Amino acid sequence: MLINIFLITFFTCLVLTNISINFFYQQNIKQYVLKAAPKTHLSKEGTPTMGGLAIIISILIFAITQISSINYHLLCIIFLLVGFSLIGMIDDLRKIYAKKNKGLLAKQKFLLQIIVACVFVGLLAGGNHYESVTGLLSFIGPIPYYLLLVVIVVGASNAVNLTDGLDGLASGNLIIAFLGLLYFAFIQTNYNIMIIIISIIGSLFGFLWFNINPAKIFMGDTGSLSLGAVLAGLAIILHKEFILVLLGLIFVIETLSVMIQVTYFKLSHGKRIFKMTPIHHHFELSGWTENKVVLRFWIIGILALLLSIKFG
Repeated sequence: MLINIFLITFFTCLVLTNISINFFYQQNIKQYVLKAAPKTHLSKEGTPTMGGLAIIISILIFAITQISSINYHLLCIIFLLVGFSLIGMIDDLRKIYAKKNKGLLAKQKFLLQIIVACVFVGLLAGGNHYESVTGLLSFIGPIPYYLLLVVIVVGASNAVNLTDGLDGLASGNLIIAFLGLLYFAFIQTNYNIMIIIISIIGSLFGFLWFNINPAKIFMGDTGSLSLGAVLAGLAIILHKEFILVLLGLIFVIETLSVMIQVTYFKLSHGKRIFKMTPIHHHFELSGWTENKVVLRFWIIGILALLLSIKFG
């Protein structure tokens, strides 16, 4: 059954992504590279973007047509997927029509993310999610816990978005992280969650077919923001909030590199620790090829996955 789900979503996304590439070329829906980006990225200018739309549609088609009984948690995840994808789509479209790599203002995007995350957490609260919380989080009380969940969802969404800067980097590491969640869903015998995770993994593989270097399409904020949020949402439902740090270690490292760089830059009046952030750009400017960065980051992601299974 799970293999069938994977194959259905894989081929659905494969076909939709291929169609998207041709359609987006015709509609001039393309990527605009930041002027500050490494010079090697100039060749990426004009590559179709918003490919995450194919991933999301593949997941939704499967959810609507194949899942016989959509339970409360699945509805929450679908809401999170659609909500954050709409934010990402608005951001992508603003970049496309402005013809530069600048969409929503950071505060606008952040506010929209918080609103959607709050609604998602509110839905979980309405389903008495806190009653099944165990361990350290069970001692902090429901209100602090639910506030923490908002931070986790918004943080994961932005972390994946920051990582989506090299061909196959974000999509490959998302597959690795979702495989970890699949394992935990299996251990908990949560079949409904296993189904949705398999559909996400299958869709990501279908997209990755075209996203590996040299990428024919990018997922854009439409994909990265929504998939990052869903990664966090599923971890929350499975009560793996802490393990998410290990499962998404590459995303955490990428985010920390930006935070460290910005903080040090301000405190030192213009000095830098890294040549450029997110940190994948630092390694590019240090002489690593794009493929070497991506493959080594995948390896780190796999090692982190194994550690999460060991300690989770």
